[in-house]
Order: sequence, then structure tokens, then C-alpha cells
Amino acid sequence: MASPAAIPTTDLELANLALYNIGSKPITDFDDDSVKARVISARYDITKYKEMGTHQWSFAIKRAELTKEVTTPLYEFSYEYILPTDCLRFLSIEGLDYAVGSADNNGNGGYRLWSIEGRKILTNEAGPINISYIYKNTTVTEYPIEFMDAFSWRLAMDISQKLTNNDTKMEVMLAMYNQEIKKAKKNNAIQLANISVPDGTWMDR
Repeated sequence: MASPAAIPTTDLELANLALYNIGSKPITDFDDDSVKARVISARYDITKYKEMGTHQWSFAIKRAELTKEVTTPLYEFSYEYILPTDCLRFLSIEGLDYAVGSADNNGNGGYRLWSIEGRKILTNEAGPINISYIYKNTTVTEYPIEFMDAFSWRLAMDISQKLTNNDTKMEVMLAMYNQEIKKAKKNNAIQLANISVPDGTWMDR
């Protein structure tokens, strides 16, 4: 079995790294007429961007200045802002925690300073506001090695059941994935959050 590219520079090479992880031969194109090409093509993008948004990968964090919309929320908040089109997961508004008082992460028991509804940020800040978020980084050459390793094992898990039907391999791949995530945090490829971000900040795309 051929070894994968030393450091992948394309999506295809990253996909083949995942295939290598499950002991499968590489494909030459996502459109190859084979079961493994169809399986990996179906899962590649969704798994990659899910992994990108699951953790605060440094290479995928972006900042933006937003101006308020003409429309306003029906109640509770005074202004609304549209999230950037490349936003995978909202992180924060500069200078604002999620809530004040004794609120939990869902705003219970305190006063919410912002809320995410659909692809809008609702807040009482008149703006413009500065935000940070995880964005859909499509440039493979900007991916750190830590992300490539972690993602390749996560993708391997996603496609393994279809291609190998081997539960033992799944356990090994999960262990390898968790190991790579720990390395990424140790090497600062993943930022450790210092704010509480509530559930529901994922963007459905």
C-alpha cells in the first residue's frame, strides 16, 4: 500500500490520509467509480467542517466588524446583526460576556447580553460590533499538521464502518483521534476557551 503525501496540500491528499489510516489504498479522484471514493466524497466536507467547528482551531478563527440591520428583534433585544457567510460557529462579541448576574450558559437566572438565532446575533449593542468566530477555511495549505492528523482520524472513523465493518478498528481510530486532539491543545493549535459559549452557536450550513 502506497504511503500518503508527507504533508497533504490538497483535499484529495487529506482524504487519502484517512484511507491510509484504515489500511485502504488511495483514490485518484473524489469522482472515481469506486465504493470508497463515493463514501469518502459523501463524508469529506461535512466531517472536515464539523471538526473545524468543534474545537477552537487557531487557524480557523477570524474577526469581523458588523453593522446592525434595519430590522429589529420582536422583543428582549434592540438590534440584530447578520453573521458572516463563512461562519461555522460564533464565538464572542468583543467586550461582552454571554450573560451577567448568576446566569447559566442558557441565560437562566441572569441577563443575557446577546443571543444567536438562526444566522443572526441579537443584542442591545448599537454597534458596530466586533466579533470572533470559526470560519470555513478552505485552504488546505493553511491547515496545521495537528489539524490534519486529527481530522484524518475523525474522517477514518466516519468512513470505516462502511468500508471495513470492523468495530475494533473504530476503537483504535477513536483513541488516535483523542490523542491528536490532546497534542493539538498542548501545541496551542487549539485555543482553550476562556469564555462560556452557550449551546446553539453552531451555524447550520
